[in-house]
Amino acid sequence: MVPLLKTHLYLFLGTVACSTTSDYYQQLIAQKTGDALSYVLPKNNEEFKTGFKSPIDEYGQYDVVVVGAGSAGSVLATRLSEIDKISILLIEAGGEENDFNQIPAMWLYHQFSELNWGYYTTPQKHSCLAMTNRQCVVPRGKVIGGSSSINGVMYVRGNCKDYDHWAALGNRGWSCKDVLPYFKKSENSQVEGDKNYHGIGGFWNIEYGLPSSPLFDNFVNGSLERKQSFGDYNGENQTGSAKFQTNTKRGRRQSLGTAFLNNARKRSNLKVVTKALVTKITTDQRSKQATGVEFVTQNRKFLVRARQEVIISAGAINTPQLLMLSGIGPREHLTEMKIPLIADLPVGQNLIEHPLLNLIFRTNYTEPNATLENLVERYLNGLGPLTKGGSADGTGFIHTKNNSQVPSIQIAFAPPNAIDPSISRRSLNYNNTISETFLKNIKPESDILIYVMLLHEKERSNFTKLKQPD
Repeated sequence: MVPLLKTHLYLFLGTVACSTTSDYYQQLIAQKTGDALSYVLPKNNEEFKTGFKSPIDEYGQYDVVVVGAGSAGSVLATRLSEIDKISILLIEAGGEENDFNQIPAMWLYHQFSELNWGYYTTPQKHSCLAMTNRQCVVPRGKVIGGSSSINGVMYVRGNCKDYDHWAALGNRGWSCKDVLPYFKKSENSQVEGDKNYHGIGGFWNIEYGLPSSPLFDNFVNGSLERKQSFGDYNGENQTGSAKFQTNTKRGRRQSLGTAFLNNARKRSNLKVVTKALVTKITTDQRSKQATGVEFVTQNRKFLVRARQEVIISAGAINTPQLLMLSGIGPREHLTEMKIPLIADLPVGQNLIEHPLLNLIFRTNYTEPNATLENLVERYLNGLGPLTKGGSADGTGFIHTKNNSQVPSIQIAFAPPNAIDPSISRRSLNYNNTISETFLKNIKPESDILIYVMLLHEKERSNFTKLKQPD
């Protein structure tokens, strides 16, 4: 991230705690960035191990049990709690957010903390070739707010045609016209966008990170030279370049936990349990309907029953894992793992990720140095590099096919001083060769970073085709 942090890393570690907010944040950043460079990601759920084999105690009954207080779970629990007659239990494996994770530019450092599950892919044959052991990192939030608490706070909804495609496959209620009202209802938009596609007065604040780098105009002009427009990628037309819209409020992260759940937790019909790992969905043997869940917390195991519904919103990795642990998944795999089968379904067989390529360009521009004190003071006023999601100023969506209405590539522009090679190596799991030949040659004060992301795959290998819904 901001390379000057490396210079100032140990300057504040030994100082006495100060009463001013600025001093507090300077010490916090120095401490947490230092911790991240040595933090060892967990390889299992050791913290819950003692409770795995303990006797099961009753935890009572709720109308609805929601597993996972991440991006989806925080919103679902909040909206359900608006119904006074419904009681909700929300179970989260991680803990609470903190002042450090509220700083958008520190997003890569959050990956090396207790806020991240610490997943890697299995060693790959045709991808992740620049990574140690050919394994890519898979950051997943283990905290209230889930991955929205550790990501780059870039607010990108997706393309309307993608939602319409989901609806065409038989998923009623998922077309663009169906989901747009919910986007608008959730938003408190501060951006200069298409008014028909944005809302005001919702829980989730949307704004620009300010000010933009002096080089941002070059990025925009390059797009205009290619006859692409400049505008609102969350509006009617996604193509072209634009300022990044971010999930921040006056420069601080707005996770779904911060935006939605914080106020909802004050309601008496919603109970939130943190540091609690759900290990099984219980089901009725005859109807095969979910009846509750088992979870471990404080070295004890509990069973909570659901009168109406169990909602699993544990993320793209943990949701299929929990389903399979509960006997819902591919017969062959569950038999191999000696898990009694409840339903033979292709759970976990449609996981898709976007390939990303980092391009570094050297400029004749040098970003002026700033002290950590100056950066913090600007952050406390809602401005400056520390408020930038993903440390990027802008983005662009590009068509690679003529007459296509759905962009196939997204690019993002990060100005000088957006790259910290030390944390970049850890966050992407680069191997020694890449570190020696690539990262060591980066000059953060003059190099710009362009992220290139593939939005739609051309083909998939080793993929079992799912039966389309009726």
